[in-house]
Amino acid sequence: WLYSVVDYYNFDRDIVALTINIIERYCLSSQSSVTMDDKEEVKSMIQLVTLSSLYIVLKVSCQKTIEFDSFLSLGRDEFTKEQIETMEMTILDVVEWRISIPTTKLFTSHFLVLLRKVLFPAVIQNDEEEDEKEDEEEYSFSRSQRAIMHEIRCTSFFLGELSICDSYYNDEGILPSTVA
Repeated sequence: WLYSVVDYYNFDRDIVALTINIIERYCLSSQSSVTMDDKEEVKSMIQLVTLSSLYIVLKVSCQKTIEFDSFLSLGRDEFTKEQIETMEMTILDVVEWRISIPTTKLFTSHFLVLLRKVLFPAVIQNDEEEDEKEDEEEYSFSRSQRAIMHEIRCTSFFLGELSICDSYYNDEGILPSTVA
């Protein structure tokens, strides 16, 4: 669902990793009084936490955001603005306002820049060109070199996104750099 929302609004897919991270840290640290006996209450709480976490990440990580009325419709209008704002503050308190974390995709992006310089050192003329945009820098690559780097990037990002869905990689202690 999160990937569908992020793709629909054309946000960076890394938003999902950040949102899931906040949700997991909130769930592990919160002292919520929701019992597993009431499945509807659990479902509603999960939806509220997910919506609120997503909204936190969008406000922090994106230059553009979703209109709040549209955002409420993502939750099928089950929640009010006040409920989401209250949950946002609760989540922020529980995670101690630590919402800007390194993600697998971010680490992979930085690592691929280094990998490209190791694989194709003759292409990069000097260190002053490092500040140029990635696309401009890749322009001097041959077609086969661009294809190799593109395949590595796409596969790395795909596997990083898959790791979000696997609880093994989300256990405490496994760093995004290790997953990358």
